[in-house]
Amino acid sequence: MKLFGSLLLCIACCNAQKTVEIDWVKGFTDASARATSVNVGDVLNFSWKGVHNVFVFPTKEAFDACDFGGAKSIGFESPVSHTVTGTAYFACSVQGHCPAGQKLAASATASDDSSTIVGIAVANPDRFSTLVTLVQAAGLVDILSGAGPFTVFAPTNEAFAALPASAVEWLTAAENKDALTQVLTYHVVSGNVMSTDLVAGDVVTVEGKSVAVSLDPVMINTANVISADIKASNGVIHVLDSVLIPDGVLPEEPEPTIFEIAVGNTDFSTLVSLLQMAGLVDTLSGPGPFTVFAPTNAAFDALPEKTVGWLTAPENKGALAKVLTYHVVSGNVMSTDLSAEDVPTVEGSSVAVSLNPVMINSAKVTTADIKASNGVIHVVDSVLVPDGVLPVFSTAPETTDKTTAPDSAGSLTGTAGNFFLFSSALFLSLL
Repeated sequence: MKLFGSLLLCIACCNAQKTVEIDWVKGFTDASARATSVNVGDVLNFSWKGVHNVFVFPTKEAFDACDFGGAKSIGFESPVSHTVTGTAYFACSVQGHCPAGQKLAASATASDDSSTIVGIAVANPDRFSTLVTLVQAAGLVDILSGAGPFTVFAPTNEAFAALPASAVEWLTAAENKDALTQVLTYHVVSGNVMSTDLVAGDVVTVEGKSVAVSLDPVMINTANVISADIKASNGVIHVLDSVLIPDGVLPEEPEPTIFEIAVGNTDFSTLVSLLQMAGLVDTLSGPGPFTVFAPTNAAFDALPEKTVGWLTAPENKGALAKVLTYHVVSGNVMSTDLSAEDVPTVEGSSVAVSLNPVMINSAKVTTADIKASNGVIHVVDSVLVPDGVLPVFSTAPETTDKTTAPDSAGSLTGTAGNFFLFSSALFLSLL
C-alpha cells in the first residue's frame, strides 16, 4: 500500500487538473461571476467570508428557479472544493442569496480531457454514472484523468445495482472512503492492456491485490467482459457486468440467528407464531448455541385440531413452551456429529436419535445443517411431543347430554370434551 500511495501522489502532483478559484460572494454584484467554463477533472474551490454555503442542483431548471428541493449540500464552511465530472449548477441556500445572484453555472466544455478514461465515463451516463459518482466520492477523478496509461475494468450501473444494499451503504459512508478507494483501484491495472494482450493468469492491480484473467470467454475474476477496447487518451476501458471486490475489504455479514432464519422461511411460519406465543423469541435469538429440530408448517398441520387448540390456549402457555423446547438441544450439533443415542433436550426429557435414516424419535430429518450465528437447524417432518404434557383427549362421539359423567377411561365426553373441538380456521386465527 505504501507503493500505491507513492504512485497516486506522483500522478496527482504531475498530472492534476487545474484548480479554479471561486469568490463565492462576487455573484451578488457581478453577473459574469455566475457562470464559468471548466474541464472535466478541474477542481472548483469556493471561498467566502460570512454565513454562506454551497449546494449543487440536480437540473438547470431547479438552478434557474432557486429550487433547493433536490439540491445536495457540498459544504457549509469556507473553503469548499468540488471536482468537476460534468456541467453542474451551484447556489447558496441562505434565504434570498440565490435570487440575489449567489449562484454559479459551471459548464464542462469539450477539451482534450473529454477523451480521458473519466471523460469517456462522464459522457456515457447510461452506462457509467454510478462509477463516475463513486470515483468522485473517492477522490480519484484527478488520478484517472492523469497521463496514465491505465487499464480500467469498468462495472456498469447495473453491476453496481446488483450489489447488496448493505455493501453499497457501507462503502459510500464518509468514514469508509479508504475502503471505497480500494474497491475502485482494484479495477485498475497499470499500462495500456488491450484485449488482444490479455493472457490467462493473475494480474496485479493498482490496489495491490491481483485479479484473475481467464479467456474464452474473457473474464476478470467472475465478472464477464461485455465490451472491450474502449480507447482513451490515457489508457483503455473494458466493461464488466459485475463489481470486483478484493478480499478483506468489506466487513463480514453476520450470520442470522435461528429465529431470524425461521422468520425468513415461509415453511416455518407456524413455528414462528408459536415461539412468539410461548415467549421464546429472545431465547432463540440469544447466543446459544442451540440445535433446533424445526417442524415445518405441514408437520404442525398434521397434529389433531384438539391438540393444537389445547396448546394454543393462553392458560396452557407453559405446556406449549415444553413442547417447543423439547425440539431444542444445547450445543451446536451438526448432522455429522449425531450418533444413535438418547439426547437430553432443553425441556428436560430426552429424544431418541437414530441413523440411516436420521430420525428424532419418529420424525424424519428432511434437511440438515442450516447454520445460524447461534447454532444449527435440522428440519423435521413431524412435531415432537414429550410424554405427559398433553391431557388424554376423549375419542368418544359427542352426545346431547352436556353433563355426561366420565367414561370408563376417565375422559370427559361432555362439556369438557367439546372444549377441544377447535376448527382449523380458529387455529389460524390464534396464530
